[in-house]
Amino acid sequence: MGEGSVDYLANVQAIQNLMGVFSDFYDAVLPVVPHLTHASPYTPIILTLILVSLLAILPLLLLLPPRPTFLFLGLFPLLCTHPFTLHTIPNILSGAQPIFNAVRTRLARLIDDDRLEDQHWRATLRDVELFENERSNLTFALEPGWVFVETEDWRPDMEGSWVTPGVADKNGWVYTNDAWLDPHSIPLEEWRTTGMTRRRRWTRRIYYDQNTDAEKSV
Repeated sequence: MGEGSVDYLANVQAIQNLMGVFSDFYDAVLPVVPHLTHASPYTPIILTLILVSLLAILPLLLLLPPRPTFLFLGLFPLLCTHPFTLHTIPNILSGAQPIFNAVRTRLARLIDDDRLEDQHWRATLRDVELFENERSNLTFALEPGWVFVETEDWRPDMEGSWVTPGVADKNGWVYTNDAWLDPHSIPLEEWRTTGMTRRRRWTRRIYYDQNTDAEKSV
């Protein structure tokens, strides 16, 4: 098998594919490794959950047919690494990104609502906004009587609702041309030469506190 032959190039390509799979596997496992050592305080909790889950699954193993189960386990890695799957799944995920952003936004709002105190529920709530290059609670003064909700912080607008819902990427960024027009969730290729901008909106809730307003009046 001489250098430059078809078989030689096929072997080189196979080695490169294997190196790519190893790199992807390494990147996927690396964030989990600290939780498997005593360097993380969550190690005992994760170990306990794993043991309890294994004990709960043991009775279900008797209900699984062995041959189809092993067939599925053997074919599953091949299906995951098939070129069709590698090409299709990113397209599906990118198309479903607006749904993921909406779900994350709703969950964050539910968590924030759960932390609200009684004086927040009894008061009028509003949203204030800032953009990435001016994110600070010192960039403007609230109107008399209005106070930031103490249990919350600035939240990025993950849906890009300030432009068009669904055009933000997974981190809430909205890409436009250099005139802040034609919003997209990813930068267009022609913008590499003409220029582009990337903006993200941050919001935070405020409420009307009559006591604060009365103190300022005095």
